[in-house]
Amino acid sequence: MTNIYTEIKEEYESQIGEVPENSRKRRAVEIRAALSNAMHPVCHYNNISSLWNRDRTSIYNYVRQHETYYMSSVDYRGWYATATEIVNSKIDLIPTRRVSLLGKLEDSPHAQLETITRTISVLEEFRKRIERRV
Repeated sequence: MTNIYTEIKEEYESQIGEVPENSRKRRAVEIRAALSNAMHPVCHYNNISSLWNRDRTSIYNYVRQHETYYMSSVDYRGWYATATEIVNSKIDLIPTRRVSLLGKLEDSPHAQLETITRTISVLEEFRKRIERRV
């Protein structure tokens, strides 16, 4: 039985027509990073990292590198757009995260909104740069 996270990953790989190899080659890293960055506002890093058989610190790195990948890679932008569409179509099926009383093990809805707001800001800036060139 597949869970919602596996279902999202399988649909993503199907739509982009590629399963990333288990390596640190840039293409494989960007494919994993695009889906991870689309999922991270609504999924816990542990759930995302288990999809790729990686430690959650890999997901932290993908999130930190998102803007760099987005600005420098046409492929990444396409993969990220596809991943975002898939996650958005399945967002209501993803279990909501709760605030943990033991510490910040899970993001609050406010943290999720802050992440989304930062992402929108980066995308708006990128759009302005493209519009200035046209």
